[in-house]
Amino acid sequence: MTITAAQIRGGRRLLRRSSATLSAQAGVGFSVVLKAQLDAEIGSVDTFSLRAIEEALTRSGVRLTAGGGVSLQKMKPTSIKATHPDRSPDV
Repeated sequence: MTITAAQIRGGRRLLRRSSATLSAQAGVGFSVVLKAQLDAEIGSVDTFSLRAIEEALTRSGVRLTAGGGVSLQKMKPTSIKATHPDRSPDV
């Protein structure tokens, strides 16, 4: 399935991310993200860049649907082990 301009816009909005942030996360130019979000311009964006944008969105929890929609996946929380620098573990 090829990502659509509407899915890029929708995924970015669900994540509350700017085009600049998505650009950095995908490793593509800002102007590429701007073009990819426009229905009339997405055809001029290369496949590699579209795939990178799609992967950046899906890594962040966006799920693309076959009907052209988007949703957010529930992400598993990561475990964080807190330590206090002034305390040493009991021996």
